[in-house]
Amino acid sequence: MVRLEEELKITHEKINLRHNQYNILGFGNVYIPKEEVHIWTNTDQIFKYVQDKVNIKPSELEFINIFKQCSVTKQWYSLNNFKLEKSKKIRKKRRVLYYTLRSSSWENDYHNQSNSLQKFKRDMYVSDIKFKNMNFIKLWQYGDINAKLKCLVSGTDIIKTISNPFIIGEDPIETCTFYLHHLKVKDGVSVTKDYNPAELIINPSMLTNLNMLTDIMGTILLEDSTHKMIHSLNQNSDYTLYKKEFLPFGLRSKKNWNIVSKVYPILQKINYEDFINNLKN
Repeated sequence: MVRLEEELKITHEKINLRHNQYNILGFGNVYIPKEEVHIWTNTDQIFKYVQDKVNIKPSELEFINIFKQCSVTKQWYSLNNFKLEKSKKIRKKRRVLYYTLRSSSWENDYHNQSNSLQKFKRDMYVSDIKFKNMNFIKLWQYGDINAKLKCLVSGTDIIKTISNPFIIGEDPIETCTFYLHHLKVKDGVSVTKDYNPAELIINPSMLTNLNMLTDIMGTILLEDSTHKMIHSLNQNSDYTLYKKEFLPFGLRSKKNWNIVSKVYPILQKINYEDFINNLKN
């Protein structure tokens, strides 16, 4: 249901649920019936609501007399038009559970894969982020933004062309699978791994968040078989155990670090010596 803000002001009160005591994101300003304001602000009602509604399709929810503004249409929709999701983030090497209410109504949200237009927008959005992040990764790993993806140890091409075995579809097909292996490993577990590299590659904050950036900078790009081999060869390793020619371009010398820094000035906020020392066990 959609309501005009002028109408809502008569029966509802506008409050801000952005700073709640739980890890619940995306509520912000909402209109709540005047007689229910105390329930939502002074009790655990917001958490109870989330527990009941998380990961349920909006079309399956009953009408809720609380309204939130859609970031796309700028209209005020009932909360049952928004998608609630549960996820986990790694903070200081521990997973933290949090909930997110989509900023736009589910119909207009780019995460809505059932809407072909929104799916296209989502794919374009993710593709653009991945392209920008991969440019940094290529410069850091190879010293060339336009470099072809290769395993730094075996030299094998990461992007491979295979034949389509089916009678339908295009032929040939390109496939690409690689691993960003953390240089610092103890007992077979990455020590400096605060994020999943696969998630960072499509994260819009990777190039502006120093924690994410330094996480990626402490990795070496490998193909699948080489990645398994390295883990089997040494359960405890760090930056000092790698031969220089197999290290990422940005880690081979201070000169190389400065080359990357000229393209990505955010690296100037990171102390080179401290970063290298942190990659040692």
